[in-house]
Amino acid sequence: MNTDIEVYDNFLENPIFQTISERIMGSYFQWSYTDWIIDEDKRICDELDNHQMYSLIYNDNEPRNNIFDLMKSILIHEKVNCKSIIKIKANLSFRTQERIIHGHHVDLPYECKTAILYLNTNDGSTIFKDGREVGSIANRMVIFNSQLEHTGTTCTDKKTRVVLNFNYF
Repeated sequence: MNTDIEVYDNFLENPIFQTISERIMGSYFQWSYTDWIIDEDKRICDELDNHQMYSLIYNDNEPRNNIFDLMKSILIHEKVNCKSIIKIKANLSFRTQERIIHGHHVDLPYECKTAILYLNTNDGSTIFKDGREVGSIANRMVIFNSQLEHTGTTCTDKKTRVVLNFNYF
């Protein structure tokens, strides 16, 4: 298994990034609530902190959200080099008094690529099981093998932490 973690700052040209982040973080973007982030057997946080908002953008071989067209600039980016999309999901976690680490997991049970685009800067992060940590900086992209166990955290310095999560071949 490839254990490389690639991190790219200023991943998208600013006008494209601004359009994407303003749409997703705007008042009219549709979010759904889930009262779990990590399955019970992998969760390390208190039950009360194990919740988030999400929006499926692409799943089961079809777009699920009208923002999908904006994702094309990310998918065709030379660093992503996507040949086939599996899933695209936006995740929004809420501010907590102390940073909450949710629990390590893999997104899918098979090997592919995972990419995370951070939409806002905050003190949250993505932490890999081997201890490497990538901070949430707006317009930062991290790309890694989907079988690398990782987890997200909440933030304490902004109202929300918002990321786009991509799984692809």
